[in-house]
Amino acid sequence: GTLVTEVAPDGSRVLVTTVDHAGRTERIRAKAVVLACPKFVVRRILTGIEPERASAIERLRYRGYLVANALIDGPVAR
Repeated sequence: GTLVTEVAPDGSRVLVTTVDHAGRTERIRAKAVVLACPKFVVRRILTGIEPERASAIERLRYRGYLVANALIDGPVAR
């Protein structure tokens, strides 16, 4: 229920700014951060990103895709 709005280098740490469901802002200092999100999101929330990296991210093309699981009870004929 928390949205990360900014990730910024802060000396030897990383400063992460978040907003919760009630609109309260919090800043967290961390030793390290893993940004597990699409690169187009990284480009918007990571402060101080290198111009070359930002340019490379802008050139990426994204497409939606579907993932499905099927539970089958018994053999499947070809």
